[in-house]
Amino acid sequence: MRTLTTVIITGLFTVASQTSFANHHFSVMDNDAEIEFKASIEAQCGLEVLKDKGGLAFGDQYLEQAAQIQVIDNTVKNGRILLKLEDLEYEQDDYLKSLEYGFFHFKVTGNSEKEGSALAWMVGKTFTRQELGDERQLELRARVSLSEEDAVARDDLTIKTEWVSICG
Repeated sequence: MRTLTTVIITGLFTVASQTSFANHHFSVMDNDAEIEFKASIEAQCGLEVLKDKGGLAFGDQYLEQAAQIQVIDNTVKNGRILLKLEDLEYEQDDYLKSLEYGFFHFKVTGNSEKEGSALAWMVGKTFTRQELGDERQLELRARVSLSEEDAVARDDLTIKTEWVSICG
């Protein structure tokens, strides 16, 4: 009886072993299934304000304190963006001389640097992806081409700007 029991157990191991191999072999023989994953990505083009205040300089030099923006553009891999000054607000009463947009100048720095009067920035300046850099962050500085003696003494002399980007 001992011999018979041993044979039956051995037989069961053999069958189980073959079944396991057969199942494994069977799954390898199945046809491959192709699975595709898709996403729909909406185009994004715009600006995100990282730092909304910078220093306003007088004369020909800019201050170190800069406002910061990040360009958001996923429209074209090697595209360009046009950065434009959409609006410029200032109080004429803050200045002893009559001002116009040509007195205000802006310098925008990323991997490259572009400078111009408010009038030039209202037309816009083009930046390539390389000029924006990997982080796509830009620093904006402002100055008024007047001496401080031509401004009214006060602690809160400000100009307000609105910037837009056009991607493509």
